[in-house]
Amino acid sequence: MRFPIPIFLTVQLFCLSAKAQIHGCMDPLSSNYNPAATVSDGSCIYPDGIVALKNLRKATLPDTVHEISGMICFDGKLYGHNDSGGEPAIYEMDTTRGVITKTITL
Repeated sequence: MRFPIPIFLTVQLFCLSAKAQIHGCMDPLSSNYNPAATVSDGSCIYPDGIVALKNLRKATLPDTVHEISGMICFDGKLYGHNDSGGEPAIYEMDTTRGVITKTITL
């Protein structure tokens, strides 16, 4: 059976690119860093450590974010979103007072 040339070339290129990928840990700070890795496979191992938090402050968040499941600090601001049961939104929060300063509705 003969395949049209474009299909044959597509399959060949896919196979070649799959062989060129090397899975491993791509983080140089890990103990099992693989400098040859081209695809991160989530296998990075880090030594245990203890970090002392300085100037630790505690703030109670408003009920709007009572089921917060994801947070990120970006550009000096804290953002979070609820897990379920709330509005489809991302909330910008003041890290010193624990208040929502901006709501980004999705």
